[in-house]
Amino acid sequence: MRNRIFNRSLVTLALLAILGLGVYLSHPLSLLNYDDWMLEYENRANRPTISAALNDPNYWQSFSRWQCFENKTLSFHCAMADKKNPIPEVVVEDKAKEYVFGLEYAENYDCALILKAWKKTLDSSKPFCFFGAYLPTNNDLVEISDPSPTYLISRLKGTGYWDLDNLAFREEYGIGH
Repeated sequence: MRNRIFNRSLVTLALLAILGLGVYLSHPLSLLNYDDWMLEYENRANRPTISAALNDPNYWQSFSRWQCFENKTLSFHCAMADKKNPIPEVVVEDKAKEYVFGLEYAENYDCALILKAWKKTLDSSKPFCFFGAYLPTNNDLVEISDPSPTYLISRLKGTGYWDLDNLAFREEYGIGH
């Protein structure tokens, strides 16, 4: 009798462990590996990704971090920072909230080429992640002309991987050094 109870308990624990692993593996964060988490850790251990000037009375700072989603509506577009320099952006609709992920303004983006690569990397029916820093949009904190992304990103991970810090990527997509 005692053995049967013990065996049932072991089977129950094994089933719970398998179910728990299944829930984890279906979660978007399961897309990230050790190197991805170390990237975030090292980013937080070092200086902020973006910040206000040190002498700014409303000083703020932001560190890059991973944000992951699944089964969300994605839209890709080139936002016009000025008349001739579009900024690649992707908008994620999550319930009643929109997240705008984009690159920092630069004069020499090939926006269409970057968006093409992002579309290959991100599939709204599968988990996907962005690595970027939150950009405060309160006009009292930061003077930014619209449009501007809510998050300045350097990496995307989904069905593929896109890394702004990779020199080959920078050359391929016309991003200055």
